Amino acid sequence: MYVVAADYYAMEGKDDEIAAVLRKMIPLSRAEPGCRLYMVNRSPEDPRKFLLYEPSIRVPLMIRG
Repeated sequence: MYVVAADYYAMEGKDDEIAAVLRKMIPLSRAEPGCRLYMVNRSPEDPRKFLLYEPSIRVPLMIRG
């Protein structure tokens, strides 16, 4: 199994826009073959900070090239 974890820090004033885009990505990512989970987490202490977590049984595209 492979896991992709990505930290995002939104520009000031763009955090809600980023959150909306990431919410749209949830069903798209979960539909990918091999995707076991796709979670978007937003920090309660800093709403500009996001963590994406995606375990998969397939090698992530960024590694495959």
